[in-house]
Amino acid sequence: MSTTAPWRRSVLLLTYLLLPLTSQAQPDQAPLRIVAARTTRPDHLELLLEPPSGTGPLEANQIQLLEDARATSRATAVTPFRSAGWTFAAVLAIDTSGSVRQYLAPVTIALPKFIATVPQDDALAVVTFDDTVHDVAPFGSSRDEMQARLARLRTSGKRTLLYHALDQSLTEVEARSGDRIRRRIIVISDGADESGDAPAAADNVILRAAKSHVAIDTIWVGRPVASTRNTLVRLAERTGGIHNDAINPAQVDADVAAALRRVIDTVNSSVVASFDRQIQTTAATREIGVSIARPGIAPATIALQVPRSAAAQAPPPLPTRERKDDRSSAPIKWIAGLLASAIVVYVPYLLLYLRVQRRNPERLFLFPIKPW
Repeated sequence: MSTTAPWRRSVLLLTYLLLPLTSQAQPDQAPLRIVAARTTRPDHLELLLEPPSGTGPLEANQIQLLEDARATSRATAVTPFRSAGWTFAAVLAIDTSGSVRQYLAPVTIALPKFIATVPQDDALAVVTFDDTVHDVAPFGSSRDEMQARLARLRTSGKRTLLYHALDQSLTEVEARSGDRIRRRIIVISDGADESGDAPAAADNVILRAAKSHVAIDTIWVGRPVASTRNTLVRLAERTGGIHNDAINPAQVDADVAAALRRVIDTVNSSVVASFDRQIQTTAATREIGVSIARPGIAPATIALQVPRSAAAQAPPPLPTRERKDDRSSAPIKWIAGLLASAIVVYVPYLLLYLRVQRRNPERLFLFPIKPW
């Protein structure tokens, strides 16, 4: 016979029933990214935004500008990436070391198809890396020449100089002049850097890419070793890139093709939000942010100094009494909500317990706690 006091059993039951309710997290918000900023004149600001996948068309009045976390003005216009005169520049960095021998052939099948879909106004380059970094097709190479060189790729060498390849790719893509260019590096590798560089090499690459507003997209091929995947995931997440896996040898070409489509779809779905503002002449922002009036989309911020809007005023503080009343009523509201949840969950549990007790008492073991 159980010696647990009735009140203790009740507490245990409520805890058991309400735990899923109290611990249920809010749904994760999809990230919005501010990719680049452009100021043609002090009172005009353009922000290149990458909305989450599936966001759909945005209206200008749905885009709110935040200056040092304070809401100021709504966008005056929102223009699709291509219509706004922006272009795409990317370096394809392909691992050709011996560790990806099984995967290189299907990769070279997927890449030419991707290149054929990229508009001619966009710029592409190709580097490969193994024991050294090879400049296979620099920016300015014709698409036919690029595809022919990809078809001739073979694995060689015993090491993977991943970070050296990323440094060279950054140098090339940073050299693309123009203020309306979305710069990316697309890496296809098993992620195992064997350059012997210091552990901080990855951090240095990430810092440099973030400073230059270059996204590093990563596609993981090769042996399924979690530590190497983590390297690629970190490079993508910390630079605003996209990570994909393509480690099933039977479908590498399809997985790589899907990953490349995801990158170009992200570029094409970007928008340019324009803000025309009345500005102050004596104050500048430290940070610019954007929020979108759509559920499930997190605001985004970047460090940016621009003249502050004349409307950027701090909201007036609430009276002391009102703030105190709000704080004192919060626990009461929380307790009331908890009790209401307890009733909603406890009553069906009790009725079901009584029904089983009367008709199938041998199944009472299914109830972890007696309801009284």
